[in-house]
Amino acid sequence: MNRLVTVPETLRTADVEHAILPFNHALHGTALFTDEALIRLIDTHPREDLHIHHMRGTCENPVHIDADIGALTGEQVLAAIQRGKIWLSVVHIEESHAEYARLLNELYDELEAQSAIRTLRHTRLANLLISSPAAEVFYHADAQPNVLWHIRGRKKMIVYPPWDARFLSADNRELCLLGMLMDDVYRPELEAHAVTFDMRPGDAVTWPQSTPHRVVNVEGLNVSISSEHHTRISKRRQRVAAANWFLRNRFGLPTRSLETGGVSALTKRSVYLACRAAGKLMGRDALVPVDPEVAATIRLDPADPRGFVEINST
Repeated sequence: MNRLVTVPETLRTADVEHAILPFNHALHGTALFTDEALIRLIDTHPREDLHIHHMRGTCENPVHIDADIGALTGEQVLAAIQRGKIWLSVVHIEESHAEYARLLNELYDELEAQSAIRTLRHTRLANLLISSPAAEVFYHADAQPNVLWHIRGRKKMIVYPPWDARFLSADNRELCLLGMLMDDVYRPELEAHAVTFDMRPGDAVTWPQSTPHRVVNVEGLNVSISSEHHTRISKRRQRVAAANWFLRNRFGLPTRSLETGGVSALTKRSVYLACRAAGKLMGRDALVPVDPEVAATIRLDPADPRGFVEINST
């Protein structure tokens, strides 16, 4: 059987908790990412899990706008994305489409067989990203370790040093691990330290938990899978971050360290999990902050040159 994943020798022994690592895949050779397959996927995916975004501004002054998909068909959505600076995230494709779930597990099984990466299998999640030829995603970081599997089009993936407070402060890292929006942190001088990957079909790159990165599309309709996973350490670190926030904000304790080993980390995690369990029993499981939902202010429109119209102007 032909491999879907091919990794360089360096990935077999790499320190995956600290390294940014490129490799290759063969997803672009399958039939699951043609226009017809994408249209079918959009039409059959739960509508609430089709997240549309439009980016304006610059890295220094980013504007992130949520869009309403309305009653558009998959074909109309794809036509709108071709026109404007729009991102569609088909969230958790593995939950609603068995063929993509099988593919995701096959990818990770092959990746683990050839590398030092070891995931918790039940935490493998995937969003299918479909984006405009000139779209970009501004500087940010994600709570979990990521893999970007690029399938169609061309983009630049710019990744910044992991675990370096110059690129993500301790406070912003905690917000990131809690799944919260970070404060604005981008500065042009950070570019001198970035690693840029010219992503073409068949390219993939993985980076550690909460590593800052940004994306600039270069040409063509861009299609990628952004997958996330937990390792044992990343899961512990996220629980330590949640415990820090909870103990600091509920009890005034000066808890900030994200170290995952030792008695202190174990104690914090244990207290947090006990309080979370108690909260569930008492109907108040809200131990960490949650970003408020933002209402969409634009609606996709394949007839508009931008691919959308302002909701307030219609």
